[in-house]
Amino acid sequence: MKRLFIFSVLVAIAVGFAACGGSGSKSSDNTIKSFVVNGVPYEITGTNITNSYTKTDENKWTGLPAGLIAPEITLSSDKATIDPPANQQQDFRKSGEIVQYTVTAEDGSSKTYKVIVTLGTL
Repeated sequence: MKRLFIFSVLVAIAVGFAACGGSGSKSSDNTIKSFVVNGVPYEITGTNITNSYTKTDENKWTGLPAGLIAPEITLSSDKATIDPPANQQQDFRKSGEIVQYTVTAEDGSSKTYKVIVTLGTL
């Protein structure tokens, strides 16, 4: 009877580890899925995030203080972090200016994205 009890406990522990993914591996996912500035989606190609603004986009910037905007960023993993934080304002109105974002996965691996804005005739 005692052996059956010990066996049952060991099986329960093993099942618990299997259900929790007991392998201990951490996610290496460090990808930006979407990047939106003031309602305008940017194109993500590799680690470059770009968008060109023209006269038709002028209304997107009306009333914005010095172009400071907090982008809406969606990461591919809820366990990844981003620096600077997505809720931190950046100036996206300086043509040719590069703003960098580094996404760090749960396992510590990171990827740096460059956001490049090209302004047309405003």
